[in-house]
Amino acid sequence: MKCEKCGNEYPTQYYFTTPTICNNCYQTLSENEKQIIQNLINADAYADPLDIRVGFWKRLAATLIDGVITAVIIVIVFYLTGKLNDYIFAYKSMFSDPIAAQEILGSFTLLLLLIGLGYSLTEVLFAASPGKMVLGIKIAEQDGKRASIGTLAFRFLIKHIELPFSFLFVFTQIKMFSTIGTVFSLGIFVGYFFVFAAARQGFHDMLAKTAVFNNDDIKDN
Repeated sequence: MKCEKCGNEYPTQYYFTTPTICNNCYQTLSENEKQIIQNLINADAYADPLDIRVGFWKRLAATLIDGVITAVIIVIVFYLTGKLNDYIFAYKSMFSDPIAAQEILGSFTLLLLLIGLGYSLTEVLFAASPGKMVLGIKIAEQDGKRASIGTLAFRFLIKHIELPFSFLFVFTQIKMFSTIGTVFSLGIFVGYFFVFAAARQGFHDMLAKTAVFNNDDIKDN
């Protein structure tokens, strides 16, 4: 075991006053420094990650914010590509001419998937979607430690497991892929409500061993 102050190696915790500072180095600290360290140790000892995980309603609020931001992005992209009027017309025609409306909307599927994919990847790159960033919450390991890119990517793949099938359907037009993607999407959607349980984890969080915390509650590894 190595002391973080002097860098010396010791065989056991017996030589340490704190988990990372040896007895000798601890004695050289001022009383104020000792008190600060003890407060941090006590806080870590009594803070249960289950108690500080973010619950359903705050996560839902972040999702709603993401929905609004995504809608704005879609409008901007469609406007810049000259497809906004067609998109609006398709929605207006849903009741008067649903077949034509579906054909028009179907032509936009790939673009919508790419926008959704790009937006969702923020949870891998930054451990938070823009909606989560607005509310000051972030994805972390289930024990409250900062999550690695690998963990965030694995969580993303589970949460958006329907995406590969959606892309396959767009390129092949094989209905089976769309059906499989819909089933997976429904399963993950139901899993969101697991956040109501004491563990405050969605089904995708359980599999990836992650949870959502307020930014200030996340600890460095």
